[in-house]
Amino acid sequence: MSAMTAVVALIFAPLSSCSDDADTMYARHDAFLRVTPVSTIHPLHSALNSPGMFCQITFSATHYQFLNTHGRSASMPRTALDAYGEPRFISGFIVGLPNGVLSTSGTMMPIAYDLVCPNCFDTALIQRRLTLSEDGKASCKRCESVFNMNNGGFPESGPSKVKLLQYHIQYANDALVVHN
Repeated sequence: MSAMTAVVALIFAPLSSCSDDADTMYARHDAFLRVTPVSTIHPLHSALNSPGMFCQITFSATHYQFLNTHGRSASMPRTALDAYGEPRFISGFIVGLPNGVLSTSGTMMPIAYDLVCPNCFDTALIQRRLTLSEDGKASCKRCESVFNMNNGGFPESGPSKVKLLQYHIQYANDALVVHN
């Protein structure tokens, strides 16, 4: 190996390890959701603009349902346009603005998780929905695992050794997109 090749390898080696970390940060499951206009859906808008608040998003054949951690709920009918961007998920979504999570630019960044208990899903393929609480926790009634949504979705108690399934999220211009 030439000296130049060795120098190039040393320069780019740290960059490849960063991409490995980013790859493991996000779930490998297929996910997609597009919601607009966010400002008309109070529970979702509040969760995306209030640190420490989260909103669960579930679906029926005709409507999106939104429920935030303060008990406020809303429903939005699905439209023909939604057929082109059909939501894909395991059990629904959790979106919100965690306390104290800042981007490199110093702004607070929203986060998106699947609503499924990762422990029940990984160990038994059971799609058990989590229950959200005002203190930023998500808990499973089946296995009794508790996850901290303000701390990357890591388990705080119970048998789970894995964190919540996290997805990529963009929120700008009154539109929310969750994807993988």
